[in-house]
Amino acid sequence: MFRFFTTDRNAYRTAAIILLSTLFLTLAAFSWRRALQIWALEFPFVLLLLLRISPKPARVFINDARPFINKARVFIKAVAWIGLTVTFLDIGVRGYLLRTYETDPGSSYLLESVANTTSSEGLEFLQNDWGGILLWTVPVVFLILLSLSLISKLREGDRQVSRWAAGTLVVFLVVVSAVAYSVRPWRRFSPFLYWPGWVEDVKEVKANWAKTLASRDALLARGKALLTKADAGPRTIVWVIGESVNPKAWSLYGYELDTTPELRRLSKTLTPPMEVFENAWSVSSSTVASFEDMFTFAATEKAPKENLLLPLFRAAGYRITWISNQEDVAIRQQFASLADRSLFLNKLGGRSSVSLDEKVIEPLREALAEPAEKHLVIVHLIGAHPHYRLRAPEDYPEVWTPDNAVEQRLEEKGRSFLTIETREDYDRTMHYHDHILAETLKMTAAKSGPVTWFYLSDHGQEIGDLADRTGHAANLPSGYRIPALLWERPAADRKAASENFRTDWTAPLLLDLAGIEWKGEDPTDSILDPSYHWETPDNAVIRKALGDAS
Repeated sequence: MFRFFTTDRNAYRTAAIILLSTLFLTLAAFSWRRALQIWALEFPFVLLLLLRISPKPARVFINDARPFINKARVFIKAVAWIGLTVTFLDIGVRGYLLRTYETDPGSSYLLESVANTTSSEGLEFLQNDWGGILLWTVPVVFLILLSLSLISKLREGDRQVSRWAAGTLVVFLVVVSAVAYSVRPWRRFSPFLYWPGWVEDVKEVKANWAKTLASRDALLARGKALLTKADAGPRTIVWVIGESVNPKAWSLYGYELDTTPELRRLSKTLTPPMEVFENAWSVSSSTVASFEDMFTFAATEKAPKENLLLPLFRAAGYRITWISNQEDVAIRQQFASLADRSLFLNKLGGRSSVSLDEKVIEPLREALAEPAEKHLVIVHLIGAHPHYRLRAPEDYPEVWTPDNAVEQRLEEKGRSFLTIETREDYDRTMHYHDHILAETLKMTAAKSGPVTWFYLSDHGQEIGDLADRTGHAANLPSGYRIPALLWERPAADRKAASENFRTDWTAPLLLDLAGIEWKGEDPTDSILDPSYHWETPDNAVIRKALGDAS
């Protein structure tokens, strides 16, 4: 391999300057982990500058080959500079968006902003925010001109670097480049792969708007047509939706570590008492599919499922407020668009986004203070969305010792160091999640009048108990097992008819809580109805976990 790369000192000096300059720019724009990922995507263009373009044909042909060799050198330098220039521009744009607006180009926030902005509005934006733009434009332009100067002046000299030093750098660049472009979460940040798809995403957002508006109006009309009765009088319902929560990691459900001290305490002190569904299941193991389960249902036995939950609440006179700490275009367009008011607090997509759930506390407090007589407030948390270590403040305390019973149990099962360490991050996140949930419950309980607080997770998570790994688990019961909690005041003359609950029967439960009746409803689907009849979901993993009982 090394015969294809030069040992010319000028080439390596140029490569080093460009690599270090880009590293400084990426570190100014991103967290160090993301900076290293994006920095690695630049390596192939630097490698082009290190290619040896001086084949050794027979001496008689050298004069004939020289024009071709010179053209090849110019072409390769041009490709390298263009690649580096696009990389610098990409880093500048991403850095500006992240540092100024805490968002990235692929967020629905930005996609919708761009899709909804005319050329004149774009110019006004540039004029109003020229200071922030200039702050990132100057270093980007400097790097573009610096790389152009260095590459255009690059000539072979007499001084050479050692083969060992040249080989070490080349191997490093080749290996890291191969890793960066083979790993999808890294590769997707390549500007040459990312931005063409981004343009299509903007076009898709524009196209979906027209469809969403039409379907929204049709769904609201459908809700009015299906409504048969709605309880009179005020009622506030706070529905909190968690993310990737396994109840086996909650002390409220018997876990060895006290990960949910506040909820556990509230379960004993609240009047009336809080109901804990001991056997709750999500019928899907991913977020969007789970939302479809919770929000859609068939109005009649043979009818297809429709997104009718929020239209029925609207038809019954409820104001709907949607507060989200997750960035998801599908959920925003399919479900949140049906709310009267939606607030999306997290403008960064992906697993590496950092947006703590404490962001929802003040918006929820404001929503509860609104004078709406009937109010449904939906709070969508980021919960324990991987990566777990990003879901709680870095200084959030642990209240248990490192060498605890859970760690010992996982070691006895032969779990890897990575799985055990990730489980520690998960437990710490559960401790923080407990605090956030307790705050939402206490705020709800402090509101006067009839109130309801309902919590469930969208789906579960494997955390090393059933397999030597963590994360989503479509093939394990842990991917579907969830916590579900209910509290309402005044105490209703009813109690959950069973401890068994499934997420695709969430809509009947919420409509029952609100006193909403509709054409074709089946009371046996609401866990609060005396006629409730549990059926095991048609899911092979859940059926196997429950012994195929129904």
